[in-house]
Amino acid sequence: MADPLHIALLAVLSVECLLGTVLNAFIVLTHCLEWREARRLPGSDKIETCMCLCRFFLQCAITLQTLFRLFLVNLYSQPYFAEIFLVARIFLSFANLWSATLLSVFYCVKITNYSFGFFVFLKPRISRMVPWLVLSCLLVSLASSLPFARSLYSPYVRNSTAQNSTEKKMFVANIHFNQSLAYAVGSSVPFAIFIIAVSLLIHSLWSHSKLMRSSVDSFRSPNLNVLLGVVKRLIVFFCLSIIYFVCMNLILSGLLPIGTPWMVFVSIITSSYPFLHSAVLIYTNRKLKLAFLHLLSAIVPGRLSIFFL
Repeated sequence: MADPLHIALLAVLSVECLLGTVLNAFIVLTHCLEWREARRLPGSDKIETCMCLCRFFLQCAITLQTLFRLFLVNLYSQPYFAEIFLVARIFLSFANLWSATLLSVFYCVKITNYSFGFFVFLKPRISRMVPWLVLSCLLVSLASSLPFARSLYSPYVRNSTAQNSTEKKMFVANIHFNQSLAYAVGSSVPFAIFIIAVSLLIHSLWSHSKLMRSSVDSFRSPNLNVLLGVVKRLIVFFCLSIIYFVCMNLILSGLLPIGTPWMVFVSIITSSYPFLHSAVLIYTNRKLKLAFLHLLSAIVPGRLSIFFL
């Protein structure tokens, strides 16, 4: 039987995953309803829909994987059962990362006013390219997750009658190392693109504010306010992504024994990323915020909903 600390951590993880699935489902549903009514959807909202849909399934995968590891160990250790969960979770993780990176690139191209040939070419076309860019992100995520299908629990590792336990442990450690390396390599490209996009946005914000510093209404400029809001969201996303990246590598490294409180604790930190960033999206997006407050006012008393303003 699990100790009280283990049960408490599992309860926190369950609540966090539940809140994450609700928030991401809310964003997806809001954009889908808008798409149905207006027969169109802005490019940024299309990317957010894909990103939040990936996060919804990612939260579900984290919850199911944790529950199977804790309560259905025999089933989880069956051939190819753990691998299916692992590959699905890695695919959704990569898809979420690539979608968020695509969102930052979209903002960078649409909001900034750089005169580079690449930006001039993309600015009027990127909105029409969004469906193909999203599909490309999903395909790249799938390709990046395929190395994990080589099986953490290979037939050799599953063989409990293996004579050389030292060789078996070295083989498992090598598998963990390869998985950590594969995840680091697969994450480095979208991280690099994301850092470049954020850097360009911050540089554009600095140049724009410096240009308008002498104006009376410099900091009331709508373009400057939009740019500042986007930069704040991307900086929050960057901090959360770093934490998620470290925790995912810690999980894949094999340093944390399966089913221990430390594993659940790191899973809590990992699952906080898609939950917190989606909460930031709702709070900083006026359309999503108003829709969320409208839904909240119908569920909780009006006085309590004021605290979410």
